[in-house]
Amino acid sequence: CYLARGERNAAREALTKDVDRLHDLTCQRPPIDATLLVARLNGQLGDGDAAERHLRALRDGEKDTPARVALELGRLATERSEPWAEMLLHEAIRGLQPPQHGADIRALDRADAWLLLVERHLERGRSSGAREALAEADAIRSTLKDADLQIRLTLATGDVLLAEGHCDEAGEAWQGLRGAAAADPNLLTTLQLRRGSLSRATGDLAQAATAYARAAQGFERAELPLRQAWALIFMARS
Repeated sequence: CYLARGERNAAREALTKDVDRLHDLTCQRPPIDATLLVARLNGQLGDGDAAERHLRALRDGEKDTPARVALELGRLATERSEPWAEMLLHEAIRGLQPPQHGADIRALDRADAWLLLVERHLERGRSSGAREALAEADAIRSTLKDADLQIRLTLATGDVLLAEGHCDEAGEAWQGLRGAAAADPNLLTTLQLRRGSLSRATGDLAQAATAYARAAQGFERAELPLRQAWALIFMARS
């Protein structure tokens, strides 16, 4: 409920209390999903040390838990532009491969890792690597019916197109998400950020600054300080 309202600090506080209590009791089976969510919330809120502390509690986990931990560490490293981000994300992808006989229950996690690699490659100016990672994520998308993954893939497609200099095509890709954004404030804020990047690429710096300012305000409301900071940095550069 807290997350649905964008109250990430309250969500983190409530969940951390219970997760820490379970770890203190040395329960036989640690709450893996809850611990991963706490780590992700801490990362989103800018507390990387707390995120790593919770992830360390799972580092000796069984089955695919170490790979899921690598994914969260890779997400954190990508957000902080750390040099080992790609190593962690590839480690996650290898560890999240489906069994030879059985359901592919980690397909969405692998797609997540590939989309983070798209972001990483673009940050480093490697559009060809971003294209390859995007194709891997799209291959997974084609086997699933997941609306959120489709949205994220469309956002990433526009990012790659813009990096390649195809401004019109990038704008068209993002424009197709306006309907979904009407019911999703976070997506609307994300599109404002993209609008700023598109305006900057086409030379409309005033429009870029306005869009970045609106995105920063939206990220502040959603309690996403890292994304807010990046939007303000982009605005300052416009």
